[in-house]
Amino acid sequence: MEEFQIINEIIDSNSDFDPNNLEDLTRRVEQQVVYRQGQANFRDRIRNAYGDICAITGCDDERGMQAAHIVSFRGEQTNHVTNGMLLRIDIHRLFDHPNGPFLRIEIDGDTWRLRIDQSLIGTTYEQYDGIELNLPQNPEHRPNIDAVRNAGWLVD
Repeated sequence: MEEFQIINEIIDSNSDFDPNNLEDLTRRVEQQVVYRQGQANFRDRIRNAYGDICAITGCDDERGMQAAHIVSFRGEQTNHVTNGMLLRIDIHRLFDHPNGPFLRIEIDGDTWRLRIDQSLIGTTYEQYDGIELNLPQNPEHRPNIDAVRNAGWLVD
C-alpha cells in the first residue's frame, strides 16, 4: 500500500504533463504463453452451436464474443462443444474471475437461468439475474452439467 501512496505523491507533485518529454517507466516481464491447439475449431463449433448469439445477453456481434471453456482448457480433450458456451467477453470474465465466479447457473428441469452474485446487485449486470439462457437448439450441443458443476458455475 505504501508503494501506491508514493506513486500518487509523485503523480500529484508532477502535475504538468509534457507528452514531448516522457520517460518509459513501464516494467517488462517475461511470460510463458500456452498454445491452445484446436482453439480455432473449438470457437467455430461453439459459434455454430449458439448461432453466433451470446448465451446470456443475446449479443450477436462476434467482435465482442468468446468461445468460453466451462472447465478450463486442459488440451484438446476440453475442446468439446459441450464444454463451451458462447459468451460476451465481459460476461465470460465474470464467470472466470479469480475471486468468483460472479455468475452462476441454476438448472430447473430443462430451464437454465443465470444467477448473479450479490456484489453485482445495483450494476448493469443485475438485469441478467434470472434470465433464461439461450442454449443450442441441438440438445447434444448443450453444456455438460457435470462440467458446469466442476467449474463451480452451478447453483447448488
